[in-house]
Amino acid sequence: MTALTAFFQSLLDLSLTALPVMGAVLLARFCLRPAPKKYSYVLWAVVAFRLVCPVSLPSPMSLFNSAPVQTAQETAQSVIREFGQTAIPLLSDHTAHSTPAAPQNAPEAITTMTVSPMEVLALLWVVGLSAMLVWAVISDLRIRRNVAQAVRLEDGVFQCDGLKTPFVLGFFRPKIYVPFRMEPGELAHILLHERTHLRRGDPWWKLLGFGILTVYWWNPAVWLCHNLFCRDMEMSCDEAVLQKLGPEVKQLYSLSLVSFAAGRHFPATGPLAFGENDAKPRVKNILRWKRAVPAAAFLATALCLVAAVICGTNAPVGRGWAQTSGTVSAGGRTALEFTYSVPGDINSCLFYEDVYDHGELVARNPVCYFDFNAEANHAPRRGTASLAGYMDTGFSSGGWHFSLPIDGGNVGYPYPSALPQRDYRALVGPAYPGQNGDKTRRALSELDVVGVLTLSDDDGKLSGAGSVFENFSPAALFADGLTDVAAVLRVEFSRLGSEELRQEFLSNGPGAGAAQDGNQVTVKGASAGVGVDFTAELAKPVRSWAIYEDVYDHGVLVSSIPRISDGFLEDGTGVTSRNFSGTLTCQISYDGTGTNFGNALHCSYGETGSPAMAEWTVGLPAAGYNGAGMIPGYIDSLDGRKSPTKKTFSLADAHEAVLLTYLFSETTTGFTVYQVGKDPTQINDGAVRFRLVTSVESGSGSLSSSAMRLYALKNPYIGDTAADGKLLNALGIGDFGGYKLELFTAERPYILQINFQNEPSNPDALDAAMFEPATLLLALIDNLEEVRWTYPKTQDGKPTLVTVYFKEDNALCPAGMTTKDCGANLQNLQTLLDYLGVETSAANSGS
Repeated sequence: MTALTAFFQSLLDLSLTALPVMGAVLLARFCLRPAPKKYSYVLWAVVAFRLVCPVSLPSPMSLFNSAPVQTAQETAQSVIREFGQTAIPLLSDHTAHSTPAAPQNAPEAITTMTVSPMEVLALLWVVGLSAMLVWAVISDLRIRRNVAQAVRLEDGVFQCDGLKTPFVLGFFRPKIYVPFRMEPGELAHILLHERTHLRRGDPWWKLLGFGILTVYWWNPAVWLCHNLFCRDMEMSCDEAVLQKLGPEVKQLYSLSLVSFAAGRHFPATGPLAFGENDAKPRVKNILRWKRAVPAAAFLATALCLVAAVICGTNAPVGRGWAQTSGTVSAGGRTALEFTYSVPGDINSCLFYEDVYDHGELVARNPVCYFDFNAEANHAPRRGTASLAGYMDTGFSSGGWHFSLPIDGGNVGYPYPSALPQRDYRALVGPAYPGQNGDKTRRALSELDVVGVLTLSDDDGKLSGAGSVFENFSPAALFADGLTDVAAVLRVEFSRLGSEELRQEFLSNGPGAGAAQDGNQVTVKGASAGVGVDFTAELAKPVRSWAIYEDVYDHGVLVSSIPRISDGFLEDGTGVTSRNFSGTLTCQISYDGTGTNFGNALHCSYGETGSPAMAEWTVGLPAAGYNGAGMIPGYIDSLDGRKSPTKKTFSLADAHEAVLLTYLFSETTTGFTVYQVGKDPTQINDGAVRFRLVTSVESGSGSLSSSAMRLYALKNPYIGDTAADGKLLNALGIGDFGGYKLELFTAERPYILQINFQNEPSNPDALDAAMFEPATLLLALIDNLEEVRWTYPKTQDGKPTLVTVYFKEDNALCPAGMTTKDCGANLQNLQTLLDYLGVETSAANSGS
């Protein structure tokens, strides 16, 4: 009984999912009224798919991204489940205590048998299903008995007395049955119609339609759709006949349908046979028919494709959404009001606060947790809520105030901020994303900053930088020099419970327990060399990634180093695109004997299809290994299964993916790739594993993509104008204004000169900004000895040309290093970039 009830519950869920799709298809069908009916006929496949298949591909265009659809669907499912859990008493058994030791007035023991409404409905569904099947079988047997004496007219066509209408019967070897004494022209039209059914495989589609109707016999919407499906099927066949024979047969063809319908009050065929039924709308459609023009056919096809994508796909799993409604006044505060919906696989959320004092992060504290399942810290999964930031009456501290929809009303929760206790003079905010009219619906995985308080503790002047959310960055809050303190409220969602999320945050920081939906890495065999190619798609809240090198000695992790890393700016851009590809290759060396492997693994990394950006050597725990081999990440060494070409890893929960593993053996028996339930790094003598790891923190401490891209543009000769131009473009010189490049290579010193064409608004700022790229130019062009830049300047009302000379002595290098030292290798270049604090991107390199 439990299995039957569960199956019927799944049918209810599918039916609820299909209801909005039915409505959308009916709307599309209405829009397609002037178009040929074959387009309307095809649309019903989407409804059938929704009623049969419980899974689908995710799409941002899905109908189920709509808030009203989600709310109505989830509310209906909740009501059905609550109704199904109600117990209905069937029988009470009253048994009196009659043992000698029992007192005379002992209470009766009452045993009550109950049944749930869902079990009753499941049993009724089985009865209705059986009745539909019996009807289909009896109708088929009756028709076959009536045509048992049919006479063959031609191949696949039979004539029979007593038939009211022609029809098709059968699936594997279908036959066409027609009445005797039909006019030749009329017979030709009918046979063309019925053969069109057979050519398109309509008997099978009708069988599928009736099967769905049988399962959903209790749903009136399915009955409506089935009737319209059958009507569109017949009308599209009528139009196919007219398309072949021409409009001149419309009258005769219509009269044939009317003659078959005359005097008949009941269908002459069963639910699975094709008959000339539903004559009135078909005749009207025939008389209105015209040949479709190509433009109309194109528009109808486009509408069908759009409807199929909208109705046939699901909302992305795990994303949910939040949408601002604007600001409202609540309790004397300005609050951001928003609607939200949290999907079933998300169990909790965390709001935490970053506090900055004059640009420095001084505190990071959890503000509050909400759990969507547990009673403690409970929050509903959908509704309208509000968020407000506030300052106390003394203007020395403040906090955040949440209002959530609970038990039909909104319940407020105040939470203090970790703002430094000071005598603040001015406050801007709270500022919220979307408060300025932007009511874009955002996926939960895209949410990050949800509120900002900016304060001044001196002259009381603030610029309001905190209200800019499109390209939000903590540095922007302090760029004007007016903001002194800022509190930034952030949010993350998790599949963990609220208590587990709290522990992860306190132990490992933000993002440790967050569900990073939409992040994935696809690994496949390297296009060149021994290694792997991979593509990564990284969405918010990820702010950095790194390729870690883990070295194992007899199962013990002896080192873990981030070899390659990169970070993204707060607005979602960064040195690399959030969608990027890379190639990681490794080559083992041999020892002096030429028979055993040495103690080093030579590795390289670069963009897929491009030269290597970085090369390094991994020191192995021992020398003289007898066996070595690589396991690419697309081979699952823990369960013994493999994909022959590639594998996609979701980073939604794990936040990391194995790219490749190198295994080493000290014996001649070789290394072990697979052992049930064990990681190969634990069962071999040595191993080196490379993992791509994502983080919600900014990356640092390893080779960044900016260093690798700039190093890839390193130029040995100043005279290579094209290479010089690529390097200038990568350093963003064009951001300072239009310029022309001029080279002086006839004699030493070799000079690269940048001639800016327009007078700068602030010459001193331009000179200061040029110091960093000038230093990098000296480091990355081997024989470059001097950098100059010129720009026009009006002085005492007269135009002049300013020339700035930048030599080795002016370069901004770490202590003990020259510019040529900084450009000698990739690690030194990274040291220079870290010293300069360069955050600019080399994203345009090579253009």
